[in-house]
Amino acid sequence: MPSADDPVWRALQAALKTAAPYRPLIEADAPLFEGGLDLMSLELLEFFLAIERELKVPIATEALPESALLSLGSLHEHVAKLLRDRERLYSRDG
Repeated sequence: MPSADDPVWRALQAALKTAAPYRPLIEADAPLFEGGLDLMSLELLEFFLAIERELKVPIATEALPESALLSLGSLHEHVAKLLRDRERLYSRDG
C-alpha cells in the first residue's frame, strides 16, 4: 500500500472524496468496482476529472489500460508512472 505521505496517493484519496463523498475511503488493494467502491460511470468520470485537476495529468483517455482500473492501488501505479514519464520528458527538454 502506498504511504500516507505519497502525493499521488493523497491526490487519489482527495479525488475520491470529491467524486463520491458518501463512499468510504478504501485500501489500495480493494477493487474500484465489483465489491469495492462500485463506482457508477458518472462517479468514475468525476473521479478521473478530479485526479486530472489535482495532478495535471490526463488519465481519462483511450490509452488507459484496463489493468489500471483493477484497484485503487493499480490506478495509483498507473498515475505515478504517467507523472514519472512526464517528468523525464520535461527534464530532457530542459
